[in-house]
Amino acid sequence: MVEEILTRFPTSIRLAALAIVLAVLIGVPIGILAAVKQYSIMDVISTSFAMFFASMPGFWFGLLSIIIFSLKLGWLPSNGIDTWAHYILPICTLSLPAMAAILRLTRTTMLETIRQDYVRTARAKGQIERKVIFRHALKNALLPVITYCGVEFGLLMGGLVTIETVFSINGLGNLILTSIRGKDITVVTGCAVFLAAAFMLIMLGIDILYAIIDPRVRAKYNRRA
Repeated sequence: MVEEILTRFPTSIRLAALAIVLAVLIGVPIGILAAVKQYSIMDVISTSFAMFFASMPGFWFGLLSIIIFSLKLGWLPSNGIDTWAHYILPICTLSLPAMAAILRLTRTTMLETIRQDYVRTARAKGQIERKVIFRHALKNALLPVITYCGVEFGLLMGGLVTIETVFSINGLGNLILTSIRGKDITVVTGCAVFLAAAFMLIMLGIDILYAIIDPRVRAKYNRRA
């Protein structure tokens, strides 16, 4: 059982990692722009698309993407994970809901941060807007986003049960579903414990990253020492 879990886990963790990276690379910049240009056309369009993708079930979008890009257009393969092209549809299916949530959270935290007194002070001192946003506001605004990305990473690993089944990927999620159908309680329990341990390590990494980014956290521990 352990060998089978360890054999399939790299595929699942690779899918989840690539999906969260893609979600962050798209969601964070668009969320920043939407906050800086609040109530603009870009803000309205981006938040509308974010709400749409956040409400879309993953399995439905996966099936729809297979019908369009595999069956109708023939651009991408519909199952397996043999080449880089096989990763495109599963990763997009996983990352779009996460990207939508990250975009909305980034926009909200940025709007709260740029209204703080220290940001107004930086602007009053004559600093250019780009420096105010990226040097003063962004670092504090991203702290809740980083926490959410860690939680979302764990949720993506749990959501692989559906995605790996839709795209016939031989990963940990597919193993869980197969074991449930076969009533193999030992394998299901082992997979659940393994995913829980992986999630704990992810959250530990997020806490360490918090201390690296936020000097207030480092100062708190330095005072205790």
